[in-house]
This record gives sequence, structure tokens and C-alpha cells, in this order.
Amino acid sequence: MNLSEDYEKKTGKKARGLTGLSYEDYTKYLESLLTWIPVEERLPEVGERIICKSRYSIDRFSICTMLERDQIQVDDGLHSIGIDMFTHWLQLPPLPKEQ
Repeated sequence: MNLSEDYEKKTGKKARGLTGLSYEDYTKYLESLLTWIPVEERLPEVGERIICKSRYSIDRFSICTMLERDQIQVDDGLHSIGIDMFTHWLQLPPLPKEQ
């Protein structure tokens, strides 16, 4: 998903390339990328790679992939964990464009 598609999905507004956005809309979009989302509020989409905040540690987080049935695959590749082990999640920023 590119930035324009992600913006449209989150805001319901059409994006004509992110450079065509107003400053206010662009700022709201960037803030949405940097906001921790409580798992009680919304879960990531299946297959989405995210940063997960552990329920049992103040400063523990992991890069994970959302699986079906409320399971998260931790990127260590060793195990999947129930979503109830996490309190919040955050979208990963877009990857840099290769030069």
C-alpha cells in the first residue's frame, strides 16, 4: 500500500499525491502514523507488520506480523503470541525508496 492509498483508507478522503494535501491534512496523516493504537480500540489487518507494545514490560516492544484469529507472529520467527499479550500497536513507517 502506498502513502496515498493509506491516507485515503485512514481518512476517507481522496489523495491526489501527498504533495497535493493541505498542511493540516498532511499533519493529521503523519500524526496517525505515529500514534500508538490500543488493541481494544482496533486491531491491525491480517498480514500487516507492526510494532507491538508488551503488556508485561514498561519498555518492551517487538516487530510483529498480525496473523488470523488474534495471533501475532513475533519477527524472531520462533513463535506466535495471542494479541492479549500486547496493549498497543504502531504501524511501521514506509520503507525508504531505493536510489
